[in-house]
This record gives sequence, C-alpha cells and structure tokens, in this order.
Amino acid sequence: MKRYRKIIIGFLCAAAVVLIFLAYSLLSFASIDGGTVRLNSPDETANYFFVRSIAQTGQIGYDEPLLAISKGVVHPRSMTTAGDKVVPVGFLGLAVVYGFLAKIFGTWAILFFTPLLAVCSAFAFYALLRRIFPRSVAALSAVLMLVHPAYWYYAARGMLPNILFVDLLIIGALCVACAFEKKRWWLSLLGGLLIGSALTVRFSEILWVSAAAIVFIIAGLRRRTVAGILLGILGCAIPLGIFFSLNKAVYGHPLLFGYQMTATYESVSALDRTLDILRHFSMSALPALKESVVETLEKARSYAFPFGFDPPTFSVHFYQYGIGMFWWFSLLTVFGFFIVLRKALYDCFRRHRYRPMGYIALALFVGSWLTAFYGSWIFFDNIAEEVTIGNSYVRYWLPMYLLSLPFAASTLVFFLRGAAGRVPRTLIVIAIVAVLMFFSGKAVLYEYRDSVFPVAENITRYHKNAEWISTMTPSDAVIFSERSDKNFFPQRRVAQSFPNLAERDLVPPLVARVPVYYYSLWTVADADYVSTRYFAEYGLRLSLVASFGEGERLYKVIATE
Repeated sequence: MKRYRKIIIGFLCAAAVVLIFLAYSLLSFASIDGGTVRLNSPDETANYFFVRSIAQTGQIGYDEPLLAISKGVVHPRSMTTAGDKVVPVGFLGLAVVYGFLAKIFGTWAILFFTPLLAVCSAFAFYALLRRIFPRSVAALSAVLMLVHPAYWYYAARGMLPNILFVDLLIIGALCVACAFEKKRWWLSLLGGLLIGSALTVRFSEILWVSAAAIVFIIAGLRRRTVAGILLGILGCAIPLGIFFSLNKAVYGHPLLFGYQMTATYESVSALDRTLDILRHFSMSALPALKESVVETLEKARSYAFPFGFDPPTFSVHFYQYGIGMFWWFSLLTVFGFFIVLRKALYDCFRRHRYRPMGYIALALFVGSWLTAFYGSWIFFDNIAEEVTIGNSYVRYWLPMYLLSLPFAASTLVFFLRGAAGRVPRTLIVIAIVAVLMFFSGKAVLYEYRDSVFPVAENITRYHKNAEWISTMTPSDAVIFSERSDKNFFPQRRVAQSFPNLAERDLVPPLVARVPVYYYSLWTVADADYVSTRYFAEYGLRLSLVASFGEGERLYKVIATE
C-alpha cells in the first residue's frame, strides 16, 4: 500500500512540475510565430538577440555601417555603441550563460531555459531551507516560491535576467552548504562558480552578496574549513574574471558596463588615476595619492548608490510593491516573521542553534538594502506610469520576496498544527495553496496591463506589425519610432525618435545612403506639420506609405518636389 502511495504522490508531483513549467512558458510559446521571435520589451529583445548571436557566431556585438553618419543612433533602445559596434546595454552574464547553453541544446530552446530553471530551482530552495527550518516549512516555502506572483511572472519573462540571477544564487548557495556539511570541497568550487556566474548576470547586486559571503567566510574560518573557503573564492573568481575580460573587450574597460552613467565614468576615471599613481609611486607623489584616494572613495559612494538615498521615496515604493501589491503574501509574512523570531531566539539562547537567527538577519539586511538601493529611484516601465507587476521594482526585489517565504510558510504550518477534525492536513494545504494560486494567477495573468495575457496579445500584434513592415519596406531600410523598435528588429534597422525630433539633423545623411521611414501614430495632418516644422529646411518631407492596425502609419522620408 505504501509503495502505491509513493507512486501516486510521485506521479502527481511530476504532473504538477510539468503544469507549472507550461504556465511559466506561456509567453515563450506566444513569442514564436513561424520561426521568428517577438518579445514584449526592448530589454528582452536585445537579450534574445545577443544570446542567439553568441550561440551562432560567438560574437557579442555586431557591426553597423551607419553608426558613423548617424552619430550612433541606428540601433535598438536596449543596445548601445562601443566604437563601430552595437553592443548590449545590460550586464553580459545572461547572454554568455544562455549563449553557451544554446550552443549545446540549440537556439530553439533559448526561451525555455528560464522556465525550466525556475521550476528546478524550487527543489534546490527546499534543500537549502531544510538546513535551517523544519521540513514542513522548507517544503511549503518551495511551493510558495513557485506560486509567488513575482517569481511566476518573471519566470514567464524569461529573457530578463532576474530569475537567472536568483536561481544561480540559490543553487550555488546549496552547493556551498553541502560542501561544508560533507567536506566535499569540489562542491564548494562548483558553488563558487555558480555564485560568480550569478554576479555576472546582475553585477549591481555584488555589494549585498559580498557582505553575506564575508559573514559566511568568517563563520567558516571558525570551523577551520580554509580549503573549502579558498576553493569557493576561486570558483567565484573564475566567471568574474571572464566577465571583466569581456567588459574590457566590449566596452574598453573591465569596470565599464552597458549602463553608462556619468557616475560610472567618473568612478572608473578616479580609480584609474589612483592606480596610475601607485604604479609610478614615489614619496613626492604622496599628496597626489592621498587626494586621488579621497576622490576615488567619494566617486565610489555615488557608484554604490547611483539612485541616491531617499527614505520617503523608498518607503512609498516599499508599501506599493513590497506590501500592497501582493498583500496575501504580505499578511502571511508579517505574522510568520514573529513566529520564526520567537522560535529563533529560543534556539539561539537555549539550544545554541544560530542558523534561524542568522537567516532572519540575512533577510532583514537584504530586504533593507534592496529597498533603499532601488526604492530611492522613481521610474515606471509603462507610459501611463501605473503601479503594475511589470514595473522594475518587482524584479529587482525578487531576492527579498523569496527570503520572506519561510515566514509565510511558518504561518501556514502554525495554523495547520492547530487544525482538528478528520480533514487530512494534506487537503488543507492543497486548499490554501489553491487560494494563493488564485490571487497570484489573477495578478500574473490578467489583472494588470502588463500581465501575461495582455502581453501575449501585444506580442501577437507585434508579429502582425513586423510582417506588415517587412512587406512595405526594403531590407536595407532604417525605421525611426519612439517605442516600437522591438517590432521590427532585427529584420530591419531601427533608430529611436526623440521628443521634438531631436534626431532630425541625422536624417539627411541617412536618406542619402538608405531608405528612411517613420513609424508612428501621426495623422496625415500631423505628418504635414512635422514635415514643415522639422524637415523642410533640409529639403525633405514625410510621405504616407500605408496605414495599419489601430492608427499606426508608416511614412517615408523623401525629397521635396
């Protein structure tokens, strides 16, 4: 009887895993149409392009002959220029990791790497938490991870780097934990490789990850596990070394990334000056070295907090995205935090068991850091500036959401222990998870304008627009648009149209080389005004090519007759 019960449970678990993977893959299937892929955001489009490029050619950037005459304008929004190449804006880790996997499994699998990894990581999450919390809390935390709306949503948005980052971090941490438990130091090396790879995906998280690692290293030294620590550090250094080398090759400096902000350049320049003084050091250079070090530290501070430190602003964002948006998880978390804290204090002082207290400290530290670091910045990912699940705060705060899950699970375990009657606890757990899935599914699938179903509809429209554009324009055309470049790239060259057509001086030399078009919602009267206001002085005008869809129109830039 027990054997059959295990078979049934195993079958149900396997079926659940498959269903969750399919739920995570809805947008991946919607993105593919007749061998072409369209994604919802410029970041996803750029990441997919470079993953595919690395898999097929081994190249990260691509040559664009029109960069010089366009002053670097002819490229998609989530790409930038480095010399005569168009290169990624984001960190290079996702493109390299998925590009390597695509070489092995084929480019057809690219969109499914994240959904598959997201499902598998739940088992690693359980195994990691099992070393800190009771089995029931660890198991429920893994289940809650799979149905948490932030994790579910960004597992579906697989070409964004955040799920890959947290999953590599979880699996890497599990490897390190196993290495120190079983004294198998090759696992420490593997864990370091995975954690280092995670940092190449989201290098902006290095400060809090490093702080957590330093605490772990100090604890490890007390147990005389120097070999494991050194192998872990070596493993972490290998992908980071490759990452810095690629940065130098692509952007011209190991510490420059696609996110080229003024603070970044200033910090790197100050550091280079300090290093140059040290290389040619003499006692007479001591005052200059002191001044350079002070400047470097000042610049590094702005580099560490590029968005500032604004408590009123991050308090509002934390309430909106950290508490209010997923309130059903927030209620469980708040109640469960005090349950875990009470038990952790008892274990700490009476049993001398410190792991739960260490976990609470880690969760509070990471949550506070991420809230202050990203919450001080005001930005929206939608034109209407609405609070939605698609705004970047949700994906930036994924580690915070995941660290809160054992508290939510502890609340459920607390009430389950008090459950009486003949109703099996398993049925109660299933009912609770079903309720949570209902609210999460509502948020993920259709509640917001950027939920999965609306995004899938947008992608269907992008496919139609791209097909239409391909029939209306020659293959060497350049298409200017404000936000629609993801519709046409890479089948057509694209460029961003700025407010007040700030790019207008660049249009005449482009028209002399290739056909140039504008894709917009302008009416014919609007286009006539634009022609008179901005292009008449160059002897150019906009000519309507065709109308399509809900007001979209394509205009060609031609010489005035």
